[in-house]
Amino acid sequence: MNTAPHSFGKSLFELLSSMRFAISLLSILAVASIVGTVLKQAEPYNNYVIQFGPFWFQVFEKLGLYDVYHAAWFLLILTFLVVSTSVCIYRNAPNFVREMKSFREHVSEQSLNAFKHRHEAATTQPPAALAASAQRYLEGQGYKVKNLSRDDGVLLAAKAGSWNRLGYLLAHSAIVMICIGGLMDGNLVFKAQQLLGYKKIETRDIPQSQVPAISRLAPSNPSFRGSVQIPEGSSADVAFLNVADGYLVQDLPFTVALKQFRIEHYTTGQPKSFESDIELFDRSGKKIREATIAVNHPLIHDGIAIYQASFADGGTRLTLRGWNLFAPTAASFPIEGTVLQSATLTSAAGDYTLEFIDFRPFNIENMGGEIAASGDAMSVLGGSPVSDNRHLRNVGPSFQYKLRDSRGQAREFSNYMLPLELDGRWYMMSGVRESPNESFRYMRMPLDADGK
Repeated sequence: MNTAPHSFGKSLFELLSSMRFAISLLSILAVASIVGTVLKQAEPYNNYVIQFGPFWFQVFEKLGLYDVYHAAWFLLILTFLVVSTSVCIYRNAPNFVREMKSFREHVSEQSLNAFKHRHEAATTQPPAALAASAQRYLEGQGYKVKNLSRDDGVLLAAKAGSWNRLGYLLAHSAIVMICIGGLMDGNLVFKAQQLLGYKKIETRDIPQSQVPAISRLAPSNPSFRGSVQIPEGSSADVAFLNVADGYLVQDLPFTVALKQFRIEHYTTGQPKSFESDIELFDRSGKKIREATIAVNHPLIHDGIAIYQASFADGGTRLTLRGWNLFAPTAASFPIEGTVLQSATLTSAAGDYTLEFIDFRPFNIENMGGEIAASGDAMSVLGGSPVSDNRHLRNVGPSFQYKLRDSRGQAREFSNYMLPLELDGRWYMMSGVRESPNESFRYMRMPLDADGK
């Protein structure tokens, strides 16, 4: 008779129901969560290449460290933890339920005599009266008492704290529910479709209307976490999911329209609160509902939570003046642009694309005396906040843009629109950086007494 299958199944059951196995899985998840906390997740891959270099970038990519919580090995560990904890509940729950109901009234006198904590005494009271007195005392102490008459006398069985066993079941059930939530948030449906070739990550920078069906997720997708920027007065019916080195388009079952955006500031200019008035429309254009959302106050509709995650400029019109540095004697020329759009610049060195990224009406900078005295523009602009708000000052508006050449290479610029006083003199400040992973390097352009 071959007992190998039975032995393997029993061994597997013992492993899955082992507390050591569950604790080991939890420890691995804890370490992975530390990595996911320390290493910024779901960043553009170019940022990781710059930060770690080509070799380590590929190593960390293979390990799935750039999106730990959606990595295949992380989800596999979660799956085993769900199975292990469920098996523990299946194995121990019946015994716990029986113990909660049982008074252990069938214990023998020999077993009672073997207890370490026991006491014997002689009394002249009748057994019935003594049992009634003891029962009243035990019930007064919060015990449930069962009175049994036996051939050798009267047995009082008392118990308390039976519901403490329920804590084990509730705690383990909570672990199972949390892990199932993590699995649902891990894009399991998409990963299965990607493995079977039904879905593919889109890596091209194209309008969402041109994204093919193979890179789109249906509104019936059970779980997703995406984002979309909606300018005031506009609407959107999709969300974008950052995946690996590309993205997916998640079609929504409704359209979200931003009716109005409001923001309040402290006296220093720092944002105090911001909220959005939004409207929801079904696919036929019929208005479903309207609501106001703010940070930590989302709108939940049909199981989809809509959060106010952040805010940025949604399309401010900018009027600028440009100077051709390749022709210093040439006159300046006007440039009209809109944030999130682009314009074309033509020069003797070639054509450039001017991409307007952002406009900030307020900039709160650390203008502390010690920092300003250092003469380092980098320590003044974008410096770390200080606990003393007296050193924080609103230095006025700024705008950011990218200048991209015909080869697709770009530099990012940040210009302050008002002069700043540094080291007792007034300057116009212009910053530049080669990549988003770098800090801006600022150039000071001194002004004369007339501010020119």
